[in-house]
Amino acid sequence: MIYTAALVLLGCLQFRIVGPWSHHFMVAHQLLNATRYPVHIYPRWFRYTLLFAFPIATPVFLPGLWLRGEGSLAIAAVAPVAAALISATIAYVVWERAIRRYQSTGS
Repeated sequence: MIYTAALVLLGCLQFRIVGPWSHHFMVAHQLLNATRYPVHIYPRWFRYTLLFAFPIATPVFLPGLWLRGEGSLAIAAVAPVAAALISATIAYVVWERAIRRYQSTGS
């Protein structure tokens, strides 16, 4: 759900950026690839990006911490759901605003 929300947010850029470019979708793909590795191997700024700014690592990393005995069960259970709901809500609001400002190419 978080990955889909990121794709929707990046897709909203297509309403603002006119042209045949779709390189911004690679950002979501690379963020998803970054979650295949433990978050601790990344610099602190990127770790916070993956856990909070674009919480794509939250559903993978926080429950994994709990399984290793290093995290709280409450955080492991609540944080991924909260991140998914917040991401979906933000994506919905941005989508609604972007669709209202959409201008056709006229073709």
